[in-house]
Amino acid sequence: MKIDTSKKYIVGLSGGPDSIYMLNELSKIIDNQNIIACHVNYNYRSDSNIDQQICEKFCKAKGIKLLIKNIEQSYDKLKENFESWAREQRYDMFYKVGKENGIDTILIAHNLNDDIETFLMQKQKNIKPKYYGINKNSSYKDLKIIRPIIEVKKSEILNSLKEQNITYAVDTTNSDTKYTRNKIRSELKEDDFFDLQGEKEKLNSDLETLNNLIKELGPTRIEIKLLKENSEFGERLIFQKIEECGLGHLFYKRKKSTLKEIYKQLVSNKSKIIIQIEDLEICKNNKYAYIYNKAVFKFFDMKIEEFDKDKYPFILNLNDFDKIDHSKDLRISNNFETLQNQLTYKGYPLIEVFNRNKIPEIERKFVIIIYNYYNKNVINNII
Repeated sequence: MKIDTSKKYIVGLSGGPDSIYMLNELSKIIDNQNIIACHVNYNYRSDSNIDQQICEKFCKAKGIKLLIKNIEQSYDKLKENFESWAREQRYDMFYKVGKENGIDTILIAHNLNDDIETFLMQKQKNIKPKYYGINKNSSYKDLKIIRPIIEVKKSEILNSLKEQNITYAVDTTNSDTKYTRNKIRSELKEDDFFDLQGEKEKLNSDLETLNNLIKELGPTRIEIKLLKENSEFGERLIFQKIEECGLGHLFYKRKKSTLKEIYKQLVSNKSKIIIQIEDLEICKNNKYAYIYNKAVFKFFDMKIEEFDKDKYPFILNLNDFDKIDHSKDLRISNNFETLQNQLTYKGYPLIEVFNRNKIPEIERKFVIIIYNYYNKNVINNII
């Protein structure tokens, strides 16, 4: 297990073989005082208390701190998917414990079988994931998530626990093949993993290339003809820009068709479209689509030395910012409406320049204007 042994960790502990195995291996290489195990008892199954007891017994024997969240819930009244709801309960506990104890990393016991099963489910559902399979490293809010045993097969885990005579819980619902994952699991052979891993790695490599291309396109604005070239690329590009606005969560629980419908609207023959979902606003104006977070967007007009470009990710034309001498006479603004009749650009009124170059009204608020406060001349490239 490759891990920084000097750090403190939160460990997700279900009592099942994977998390018991991970915690057992972790306790061999790290001071147990640097571990806080977290168990959530959903009381969903009649034998849920057995899982909790196994966790308590194991942690007591190892001298590991164990925190338990006991949930009393009327599940027949639960309106959302149980797995999604349970994950949220679990990770909210990890986050709270992490913040209270100054710990920034959670260890989760996904194994290689989980990784391959997830990959096959993604293929079966024909979805567009950010990563095929389960990524070894991810995050929840501002906490890091590491999956130290993601390369370990289930058979190796079970054999290790058997050899060491370590007790673990068995979730009886895992054998119910009415669930897609369980059905895939029942038909999956570990001998097939090598070929499946090769396929998964190739897809992730292609996905990384695609994502790098998307990042190079810059913030806020998307050219419509670029969306039309390829629907998969187009949908990924739209979602990437939505995530960059900090609004990806609006789509996590929505139907996949929502993103497809947005794509269809943007590539349609309609010249002007406005789509609003809570704080997300997507505007189409002829050649471009503009995607931004209304809660973050703001007009500003300030001295150039006071400007922090990281606070204004929606701005389109920041290329000149670092090249310009930040003298005390310069101000920076995106408030075109206020300044349009006050400033000149290369000898012409600013309003005339924008109109002559047919810069859409929606785009004008995303363009920064750097101007001399005294002579009212715009000095950066705005077209």
